[in-house]
Amino acid sequence: MATVTKTRTYNTGDTLTADNYNDDRDEVISGINSVVNAQVDASAAIAYSKLSLSTSILNADISASAAIAYSKLDLTGAILNADLAGSIAASKITDTAVTLTATQTLTNKRITKRITTIVSNAAPTVDTDDCDAVTITALTDDISSMTTNLSGTPTNFQTLVYRILDDGSGQTISWGASFQAMGIALPTSVTASKVLTVGFIYDTVDSKWGCVAVSEEI
Repeated sequence: MATVTKTRTYNTGDTLTADNYNDDRDEVISGINSVVNAQVDASAAIAYSKLSLSTSILNADISASAAIAYSKLDLTGAILNADLAGSIAASKITDTAVTLTATQTLTNKRITKRITTIVSNAAPTVDTDDCDAVTITALTDDISSMTTNLSGTPTNFQTLVYRILDDGSGQTISWGASFQAMGIALPTSVTASKVLTVGFIYDTVDSKWGCVAVSEEI
């Protein structure tokens, strides 16, 4: 808080002239060196031109709800993950970055297959939106239908691979209406203790998975 020193004393009966009043007011104003936080109303607005910003503004100086104009940001340095919230517009991504819809060629990248693992089920649950391959590890029952619990919205030429191993007793397989032979006959059984691999390609014309490869462990 600034200290103001009294320079004029008035006695009873003295006349306060305009000049005296103005002089006293100017002395009071000149005696105030700075305004502290406690002297400013929380809702008050201070003109930008009145601020001395010779030093940096710290995080603690900015309200969490405040908005800073993009033009006021110095983005010469790198932006870290921690600096970002929400999504980034595609227009802000450089041409060398992988985008969601652009046609691009990727090199030295591996696409890991999404795998659904099932121990045993007479009607296996498979969502082709979530998996590219299905492994059945110890089939104890005949498969009554591969179609019953099959779901998803596959795209044309999407692939799906089944790898099936029984529990050592051999089981039969019924594929159902969602599968068809496409140059290779659909296998109807699993040989005891032999791994059976079956490959399919989806055909949007027929809305079916076409069998294109069958291989059984020797």
